[in-house]
Amino acid sequence: MTIASTTPGAQPATTSGAHQFWKRYFTVYDTLNEARPYREMIERQLALVDPGPQDLVLDAGTGSGNLAAVLAGRTSRLVGVDFCVPALDLAREKAPGATFAFADLTRPLQFEDASFDHVTCSAVLHVLSRDEQRFALGELTRVLRPGGRMVVTAFAEGFSALAVYAETLRVHRRDHGLASALSFGLRYSWNTSRILYYVWRIQREHRRGTYAYVDEASFAALLRGAGVSPLSMERTLAGQCITALAVKDGRSTA
Repeated sequence: MTIASTTPGAQPATTSGAHQFWKRYFTVYDTLNEARPYREMIERQLALVDPGPQDLVLDAGTGSGNLAAVLAGRTSRLVGVDFCVPALDLAREKAPGATFAFADLTRPLQFEDASFDHVTCSAVLHVLSRDEQRFALGELTRVLRPGGRMVVTAFAEGFSALAVYAETLRVHRRDHGLASALSFGLRYSWNTSRILYYVWRIQREHRRGTYAYVDEASFAALLRGAGVSPLSMERTLAGQCITALAVKDGRSTA
């Protein structure tokens, strides 16, 4: 199997606007690990992939490695790729036994056809245009073996970061009481405000038509167009994301 190139020529310009945005975002992104809806989304993605200990899994758009970290607890053969190089450094700390490399999902992946038993892509697809989504899913399908599972999560149309925040506080209050919920909100107020700002930036690009969110119908059409068959669509992250499970046409995984 060929691992994505890590030569200097394959790296993005670190001064590019997009690279700087994601570099800054990932300095606070892991605050989401304190939010129950986010942790439940990660756990659900792991359950849907359900890799065996020797399965080779690709985590595309791995970011700071939150999904990769739990996948690495189930399989010793994990590859994570991302556009943001500083995020890859964070991912390596969480899953030191995995392989991480630079890759841009809007360009061909440097992996052979049918290289991976399973593919995941968490909270990435919605920051691409519709044409870029089609290309990225096509590449993820190409490197997935026939019968392999693909689990993809994206922002749903109407996405509200405030709804996620409100659900996080509601669940914390339910489990720990009002005083603890107030303390929790205060403790993470600075990082939360920054996350809300970065999500506002993403929402702005969505309104401009640069990014494309999904609903169940459009998501299913994208997956079918890429050559995988949707098996389930679930609302995750307090109902603000859609997590899709699909299988590549070919031999059944049963």
